[in-house]
Amino acid sequence: MTSKKSTTIVIAYYNSCKYREANFNFVRSHILKSKIPLVVSEQLPLGEVAKDILGDKYKHIYHNSSLPFHKTKLLNLAFDYVETDYVLFLDCDVYFEYSKLVDYISNQKVLRPFSSVFSLEKNASSRFISNEVISTENSTVDRSFGKHAIALKSSIFIESGGYDENFFGWGWEDFDFVFNKLKYYPLDVVE
Repeated sequence: MTSKKSTTIVIAYYNSCKYREANFNFVRSHILKSKIPLVVSEQLPLGEVAKDILGDKYKHIYHNSSLPFHKTKLLNLAFDYVETDYVLFLDCDVYFEYSKLVDYISNQKVLRPFSSVFSLEKNASSRFISNEVISTENSTVDRSFGKHAIALKSSIFIESGGYDENFFGWGWEDFDFVFNKLKYYPLDVVE
């Protein structure tokens, strides 16, 4: 059993292209090396079968659907496997120093772990994954609050009712969650 004072990282995943798969594998390997509990909820097409992995620090559950990517449903399903006081919902292609953030989370209610994210163009992403030197010349900085990752107490997620499963695909579900469900909770932004 994981310590209640720790944090579980939750990722909803849908393998839509080789770049997403490479980014996801890179992120997952770094999280697993950090020994932070990780729950991945992956959507598979109908008829495709995979066996759930239910280890102590790593859980990978599968959900079959003929619908488009249903990220909000996957996040809510994954949360059922969280056994810690804190949860960090993370996009499958976001990399940062996970252990430093997890150390910081223990005394916070709700936080977004960064104030900006570099978005690399496709070629830079593949070079980054291959450990090659990259240029940030064509990169953009995303300063949108609530996107890419949010960490909070598990009890607040339960109290809020979770993600709205009326959202399909990527985007807007995180804004809805932050601005409509968490508007009554204080937000601590980490620079």
